[in-house]
Amino acid sequence: MKEVVIISGKGGAGKTTVSAALNYIAKNNVSADADVEAANLQFLLGLGDEHSKTPFIGMKRAEIDPELCTNCGLCQEACVFNSIIELEDRREVVTSNCEGCTTCTYVCPEQAISMITHQAGDIHHADTLYDKDIFYANLYLGEENTGMLVSKVRVDAKEFAIENNYDWLIVDGPPGTGCPATSAITGCDFVIVVVEASVAGVADFNRTLDLIDNFRLKRAVVINKFDINEKMTTEVHRICDNRMVPVPIIGKIPYSKEVQLALADQVPINKYDPEDEVSLVLDGVWKTLTEIIDVEQMQFHANLM
Repeated sequence: MKEVVIISGKGGAGKTTVSAALNYIAKNNVSADADVEAANLQFLLGLGDEHSKTPFIGMKRAEIDPELCTNCGLCQEACVFNSIIELEDRREVVTSNCEGCTTCTYVCPEQAISMITHQAGDIHHADTLYDKDIFYANLYLGEENTGMLVSKVRVDAKEFAIENNYDWLIVDGPPGTGCPATSAITGCDFVIVVVEASVAGVADFNRTLDLIDNFRLKRAVVINKFDINEKMTTEVHRICDNRMVPVPIIGKIPYSKEVQLALADQVPINKYDPEDEVSLVLDGVWKTLTEIIDVEQMQFHANLM
């Protein structure tokens, strides 16, 4: 089973459009949306029956026992996140501000403060409208530990794919280069970077490649809306060619209003119009990707002989 993760340096680059198309094209695959703060792959693939909804337990937060609290105020003085407030006869934790640092538990002379686990989101396993399984998550507002939830979605999806003999796990990753993106690509088999041909897109693209290369992962690039800015498209080519290990560009998607119409209908572009130029390019992206991985497998087995 091979895990392919699609990421981008910035939001709005077309990452989920590409992810939905590849998930639609692929055979014998499991889908996953690791963009847990704004999961929307399930809207493009459609939701059927839900198999499970698992609570995600986030970091611990402070809780004050009103029976033990003497209202001395030491915890409030020690809290640098202003998460403890004074009431008439006691102190209380504003849980949305608490960072779980545990300082308050050490300074409380009455041992009235304990660290309590709480639910920070949900992980869903459901069918799509195309008879495929999808894993996605919903991180509650104001919650943290995004990277942990990203990892949990990937682990659940990967275990399911392996146990049920699927060939592919295709993951729609989060944008950016922070903890969520790192958690999305660590240990995967291949990364596809979607870059928009714009000044902002190219600036973030460099940083994304730095992140991927730091983990020495196999990668390729898809340029979205390559025809809206020829200068930036040329710059993407220059960056890819000048990396220590050059990055192959396996697809150049033109601007198309058909993509907008497909998104409005909440279907992959390949489903909306299989003959549209964008659909044909994405068909080619999948074909090239599978060929690259097949060649690598053949080389690996040859080296073992």
